[in-house]
Amino acid sequence: MQRSFLFDTLLPKMEVIGWVVAIIGLAGKWWLLAGGSMMLIVGLSTLSVVYFLSTYAPARIKEEDALSEGHRKPSAPFAATSNAPSFLADLLLPKVINMSSAVLLIGMLFKLMSWNGSQMMLMVGESTLFTAVILLLLNQRMHVRALVLVVLGGLLMYISADDLVRQFHRNDPVLVEKMIYRNHHPRDRAAQEAVREHLRQQRDQRYN
Repeated sequence: MQRSFLFDTLLPKMEVIGWVVAIIGLAGKWWLLAGGSMMLIVGLSTLSVVYFLSTYAPARIKEEDALSEGHRKPSAPFAATSNAPSFLADLLLPKVINMSSAVLLIGMLFKLMSWNGSQMMLMVGESTLFTAVILLLLNQRMHVRALVLVVLGGLLMYISADDLVRQFHRNDPVLVEKMIYRNHHPRDRAAQEAVREHLRQQRDQRYN
């Protein structure tokens, strides 16, 4: 099958860059370094775009997997069953994994940045990705990246938003108090405006 510049060259390189930038950004945000949040946003957004576009990649079944069972050794029926091309495992589930990975990564970004709407995206992405991983395992397949994202997504869902706010803004107790109040009162526009105004004042002080 002819190689594609987008799916075989560009997106794999963007994936590596996205992971590197996201990890550095998370470390910077954890240690309250300038630019950490922006790098985290760029890294996770890049990964989400990469996996979303990968959903449209043409399916590639290995040549040895496409061999009929008649060409396989009769002494290895389990291998023939596990390696046989499958519409579910080789065509459908990879697309589901890529799409749900994109949703999960955006949900993780929203959770780490304390933005509204993170919980729904985390639940949808995590549940869909977990189901896809289980179905792959039942078909004797393994998808390492999907498994890693399931673990990371589950861990992030377990950590409360308040704990993340306390960690990422521990140098500003006033902002922590305002953000936690906003998290507990998501429909309170005054609380949201108080957080935005506090952040605006911080930016003004930083550049003045």
